[in-house]
Amino acid sequence: MLRVGIDKASQYHNVGLAPEGQAPCSLRVPNDADGLQELLAAIRRLEPDPAQVHVAIEGSGQGLFVAALLAAGFRVYPVNPKAVDRYRDRFSPAGSKDDRRDALVRAEILRTDRHRLQPPRPSGPVCHVAGSSALQPHPVRSGSSPASGAKGRVALTGTIPSDRLSKIRTPTTGT
Repeated sequence: MLRVGIDKASQYHNVGLAPEGQAPCSLRVPNDADGLQELLAAIRRLEPDPAQVHVAIEGSGQGLFVAALLAAGFRVYPVNPKAVDRYRDRFSPAGSKDDRRDALVRAEILRTDRHRLQPPRPSGPVCHVAGSSALQPHPVRSGSSPASGAKGRVALTGTIPSDRLSKIRTPTTGT
């Protein structure tokens, strides 16, 4: 079994990977399609069976990132940031916020309290996701500004219309 904790941010996501019986490791991926591909590849290298991958992610469990994790067959559990704050005290007496450590704390929450977590409920119709060697999310153009450098980039937050979700492709496993 692989436990994955994700601390989301606007530019990068910090990821804690905790394979059963091994020391945990960390990964930092950009909040874009390339980062999602990198994350999925790292997870599959450590645990090829998607049913054995449990992911604790910050927030409500909504958005393209979560949809892609669910489409890959992983079990995803949203974890309230306030809960992470309380668990953090078990790992660091100072309790200061550290995104890398918070990702590892989320992975640890899955080990100790997964039975208390609720998987997200779909907010729309469930769609089948085609398997392929490339992920092709839809670029978000509205609300982008040239000053932020976000124009034409892929946003991995928000909800996915069901007609677009069916077009998302996840990488196939390969060795």
